[in-house]
Amino acid sequence: ESDDGFSVGEMIEVQDTAKTGWYVARVLGLTEDGAKIHYMGWKARFDEVIPLDSGRLRREGVGGGGARRGRGGRPLAGRGGL
Repeated sequence: ESDDGFSVGEMIEVQDTAKTGWYVARVLGLTEDGAKIHYMGWKARFDEVIPLDSGRLRREGVGGGGARRGRGGRPLAGRGGL
């Protein structure tokens, strides 16, 4: 578990890099660099590590349930994969 309370396997919401939308994601791992996440409904090449203090991570449902699943829009991040 991270200092922010996120756990491996937990479903969370992640804001895209353009800060235009939130996406449902699963925490794959926690490192000193942040949380490695997988966007649900997206290929692994979009997985990315996001710093815990970035402001782009939140608990699922905190934002009123507006997070997208799958290809309802591009997450605009993680193009290189990890």
